Amino acid sequence: MLVKYERSFLRDLKAIKDSNIKRDLERLILQVKKADSLQEISHLKKIAGYKDYYRLKIRNYRIGIKLEEKTLIFVRVLPRRDIYKILSLGILISSHFPMQSLRGDTIDSFRAF
Repeated sequence: MLVKYERSFLRDLKAIKDSNIKRDLERLILQVKKADSLQEISHLKKIAGYKDYYRLKIRNYRIGIKLEEKTLIFVRVLPRRDIYKILSLGILISSHFPMQSLRGDTIDSFRAF
């Protein structure tokens, strides 16, 4: 699948200090890129009450993802306690910033964070 990143996701990513979380996130993004359908992405769950929004778990972090046609947009990556607060306020859903697509089709450009 095609993968894009919201600025908010990239900003959240920079704030993560744990290298193990970042490494797990790299693996997850590679898995998503290789997938041909949502069913091939393990542990992907639909967010109740939202038509095109999903979440993934990495340890105590949650990744908010939006599906637009064949593109998965990584919107936020936050600790569990924070992402559900944001969801309840509807902030995750509002997309005011243009998406970023990291250069290259490899995870190397992702490692800059």
